[in-house]
Amino acid sequence: RAMVAQLRAEPFDPVAARAALDAFRAADCAAREATAIAIFNELETLTPDQRAYAVRILASGSDRRGRRFRPDREDRLPPGP
Repeated sequence: RAMVAQLRAEPFDPVAARAALDAFRAADCAAREATAIAIFNELETLTPDQRAYAVRILASGSDRRGRRFRPDREDRLPPGP
């Protein structure tokens, strides 16, 4: 929100806009790092079949151009032990 507010501000202040962008990027990186750690920690608890399924879901994001994985349209999660 701060970044959007700075980009809309009149008169435009490029230094403040850059600071807001930097803060936004830092928060985004921190959130992505926390998510990656949480995913990795959960992967340790899965069976090999469940882990392969999870990897398919994670990998699908990179080649589906924004369409999220839909388990109702694709294979279901393999059963646990």
